[in-house]
Amino acid sequence: GDYEIYEEIFESSKIKKMLEDSELIFTAEQFLANSLNLTHAGRSAFMHRNTMIYRINKIKQTTGLDIRKFEDAVLFANMLELAKNF
Repeated sequence: GDYEIYEEIFESSKIKKMLEDSELIFTAEQFLANSLNLTHAGRSAFMHRNTMIYRINKIKQTTGLDIRKFEDAVLFANMLELAKNF
């Protein structure tokens, strides 16, 4: 069922590695918490806007999700929630 799909996602070594990267997760969480606004997210994370962009691009390279797009951000947020249960 659906569980197998998530198992496949999380078994990908790239995604596992990214989920262990606390800086990337922190960046993503700040970005999501600030309504996908780079400037606000950077400010609240005490991080330069370009650093935010670099890390968001790294997330895209790893997961294929561009969290600047609402649909991908929702998927990513769900993925983070699910990952906590794995």
